[in-house]
Amino acid sequence: MTVRTERSGLPQRILIMVGDYFLFVRNRTRDLPVAESLDALIDATSASRARVIEYLDCEFSTGRVRKGSMPWEIQHSTLPWREGHRLEFVDEIAPFLSSNGTAPRMLGEERLTLPVNTLTPTELAVFFRARPRG
Repeated sequence: MTVRTERSGLPQRILIMVGDYFLFVRNRTRDLPVAESLDALIDATSASRARVIEYLDCEFSTGRVRKGSMPWEIQHSTLPWREGHRLEFVDEIAPFLSSNGTAPRMLGEERLTLPVNTLTPTELAVFFRARPRG
């Protein structure tokens, strides 16, 4: 199953779920300028620390849907402070997926779609209603 959001036709967030595992990817707020490499871009623009952080501000996280220490637990991430925490993106999309399944919807300024879905509406409701224990 894949959930995708896009803004102005550009992908913003993608969630891929296979069995009990997920991969979550979040795009940068702005596309990077064209450059041979990130190092070359930083050198060519004499980027400030704040600009370098902006260039790096994207996310790749993986984890377990249900068999971690909590539902949707991030176990590995390019943002280490997210590890061990719940993937909150599922809370944003839960009402859309559990209501009628796969129809494209607006999620704030982003358009949410399920380009790949092998789950029934009942299975979607089960996975996306999972709440943290405690």
